[in-house]
This record gives sequence, C-alpha cells and structure tokens, in this order.
Amino acid sequence: GAQVVRLQRARHRLQPLGSLGMPGRSLMLEEDFIETESGSHEPWILGSLAAVRKAALVALATSLATLALYALSRPALPNGDGVGYLRALRFSQLAPGHPAYVPLLRLLGEPAAEHARWLSVACGALGVLLLAARGGALAAAATALSWGYWSSAADVEVYAPATLCVIVVLVVKNPFVRALAAGAAIALHLENVLLLPFVLLEAGPIAAVGAALAGEAAYVGAAFFVLHLPARAALSWILSSRHGFAEPLWQAPAGALFGCARSIAAAPYFYEAPVSRVVAQLAVGAVIVLLVVGTAFRDPAPLGLRRRSVLALVIPYALVGLLFFPTDSERWLVLLPLFWLWAAPALERVPALAAAGLLALAAFNLAFGVIPQRDPGPAEAMRAARAVIAPGDLVIAPGHGWDEYLDFDGSLPAGSRLILLSYYAGRDGPEVALEGLRAAAGPARRVLLVRLLEDADPRGWKELSRLGITRERVRGALGGGALRRLAPDVYLVERSPARFGRQP
Repeated sequence: GAQVVRLQRARHRLQPLGSLGMPGRSLMLEEDFIETESGSHEPWILGSLAAVRKAALVALATSLATLALYALSRPALPNGDGVGYLRALRFSQLAPGHPAYVPLLRLLGEPAAEHARWLSVACGALGVLLLAARGGALAAAATALSWGYWSSAADVEVYAPATLCVIVVLVVKNPFVRALAAGAAIALHLENVLLLPFVLLEAGPIAAVGAALAGEAAYVGAAFFVLHLPARAALSWILSSRHGFAEPLWQAPAGALFGCARSIAAAPYFYEAPVSRVVAQLAVGAVIVLLVVGTAFRDPAPLGLRRRSVLALVIPYALVGLLFFPTDSERWLVLLPLFWLWAAPALERVPALAAAGLLALAAFNLAFGVIPQRDPGPAEAMRAARAVIAPGDLVIAPGHGWDEYLDFDGSLPAGSRLILLSYYAGRDGPEVALEGLRAAAGPARRVLLVRLLEDADPRGWKELSRLGITRERVRGALGGGALRRLAPDVYLVERSPARFGRQP
C-alpha cells in the first residue's frame, strides 16, 4: 500500500523524463526513489538531501509568512467563545468540554487576552509548518488561508491548539507522539474523542488506549478533583458544553455544505446579510470544496495513510457535524488539514493555477473576513453601555453581539451582574431562564436592558426566538415597567419599590 503510493508519486514527479523518450531511465529513477524513501543510500541520496533542504526552507518560509499574517489579522474584539474562556479564567472557572484550555491560559499569565491570542497565532503557524514539511507548501498554504483555520489562529480560540494537536496526529508517525497529541486534543475539545478510531488503526491499540486515558484524565481531574462534583453532576457539567440550538435533521446536508464552504471562504449567515450577498460568498467556498473533492478523488490517501484509517477519521466527524449545528464552520475545521493534504497532488499538477487561486482566496478572506472584524463600532457601543452601568446593577442582554464584551476585561462595577440570556436559555430551557431573570431582578439595585430596541443585529434574538423568548416576554418577566434610555440601546426598567426589594 505505502510503496504503491510512493511509486505513484514518483511517477508523477518523474513524468517529464518519460516525455523525453527515456522510459527505461524513468523506471530506474522510480526504483531508486522508492529505495531512497525506504532508507537505502542509492544514487538518489545526494539529490534527496538537496531536496530536503529546499523543502525545509520552503516550509519554514511558509510558516513565518502565516505567523506574520495571523499576527496582523487581530480582530477589534475577541470572538464570543474567546470572551467566554477569558471570563472563565477571570472567575477561576473551567470551560466544560475544554477542561485543559483555561488552565493553559492561566499558565501564560497576564495580560490574558493578549497572551491567549498569541498562543493561537503560534499554534496556527506551527501547524502550517508541519503541513508544509509533510504535505508540501501548497497544501499548507491552502490550509493557512482557509477562513476556518485563519480566523481561529488570529483570535482567542481553543480550536487553534486543538487543531495543531490533530495535525500532529495526522502527520507524525511515532505512536507515542500520536497518542500524546490525541490525548491533548481530547483534553482541549471533547469532540476530538472521535480521533480514537484513527489512532487505533494507524498507531495500534496501546496508543489508542493511552490517548483515551490521557484525554479522560483532564475531564476526571476537572470534574472530581477541581469542581468536586458527584458522578451524575460531573457528566452533566461535561455535556453542558454542547450547543443549545439544534438544527432540523432534514436541513443537515445543505447545512453541511454551508458549513464546509464557510470553513474555506468567509461568509455570513442568512440573517446577517442580504440573501444575494450570502449566496455569492457561499458560492466561493462551495465551488472550491466541490472542485477539490472532484479533482482529488482519483489520488490515493495522503501521507501513505490507509483509506480505512481516513474513513475512520472522516465518518465520525462528518456524522457529528451533520447532527450538531452543521452550518458552523468550526464543525469542519478538524477535517480541513486532511482535505488539503489529500488535494496536494492535484494542486501540484497545476502549480501556477493553484498559486493564483490561493492568492485570490487570501484576498477574498481578507476583504470579507479580516477587515469586517476590525470594525471599531461594536467596541464603541460596548464602552458607551459600560459607562452607564453602576454598582449593584443587573444587566440583561441577548448575547452573541457586542453585549458579550461588557465584562470580558473585568471592568464592570462592583456588585453588578451580566446575564447573557441566550446562553442560559440554550442550556436550561426558556422557562427556567425567564424564571432566573425574575429571581435575579428582585434584589438588584437597578435592571438594565441592553440590545433590546435599537440594534438591528439579530444575533442572540434569533436564537432566543427559536425557543419562544421574545423581547415582550423578557420585559414581562421583569414586571413590564416603562423604559428610560441611558445610552444607545441601554434602557433602565422603571420599577415599583413595592414590587422589588430595593429602591431604584
């Protein structure tokens, strides 16, 4: 199997010799090529050493270029998940489903947001280095410029170190290293337990068991020895990391193509932009996905991997992606390096066209991904809202917008509390979440509503509406009092002192 793959690659690289009318010489070179890859010091060795040096320099240059790219692609504010991790770090909490990530950030020290982002940048560049060294510069560059990988490497995001661990599992042949990397990937993200079938087939049962134990240790340690939870509560805590808004199953195939396309080329959701713009941007990623799959299908599995091993990796992740929020590009990020590694031979057959396509992809993601994230508007709205929050206030917001950032740097006044409703409603259900609002409002000095009336961004409210929570129900849970504007889209709920515990 592996020797056949090497022979096919040798034939591809040496095809020009055959076209010069030297089939015998070409066959001899193919045999020498295979012997050299097997460790034999035959006539190819001098050329191989020169090629290795050149490949190493190209890999290093590709990695350094992406390091600079990710460093310069800093968003104006971290993404919502990143804010959650930083909030958990500030309050000495752990992130369910990602028990190793917050302790890792704690080791980096302050300023946490800056150090966390540089961790992502370094992990992204190191992943590109490994891909370039093992799969070629084109496959590495294609991965680096794909929006799912690029955005996670430029932001505060657990997917950057987790994806680096997955890349190590893919490209490093040593069973011990594979087991260690798979265990780290599982500790960083629960979904990566799906790596175990691949590790079993490629590295053996001992490596698979070791990876499972290493990954499980993070969850056991966090649940039982840090949080001191009983068994049932520990399981509930771990599973609370799942997304609270399920997609209808009949939409899953189209949603999967949507998510795969967004992992390649930046695109908004349909509720975030006009339909024509969403379709146009999605078409870019979808065309790339379909084109690469069609052209790479005839090539063997990359890196000498067995097809059954690749299927053992792709099928579980694809099933989970279909069942749980398939439109989210993060569901498909783990498969992105494998996707481009498999496409490497197809890219190498048309290097000039591939390079031009990657430059176009870079320009596209820069224009529609990086630049919009540098918009200062959300940060300005957040600062204006935070300026009117006083000690003891209860601040209620839908979440998933600029309201997520009101406390991400720890600047809320003492005794004030922020409730991001979409998080609690998705986790606990709508009725429990609304009852929680009533209970929290009673002892609060004041109740403020953020992003209730003016902000046109539907994020947060879209998810809440699917659970039956509207703006009117939120106001009703707080007594339905009149609203007084304090700042852009920040309103004070006028309450009767007889109904609530404190004088506003």
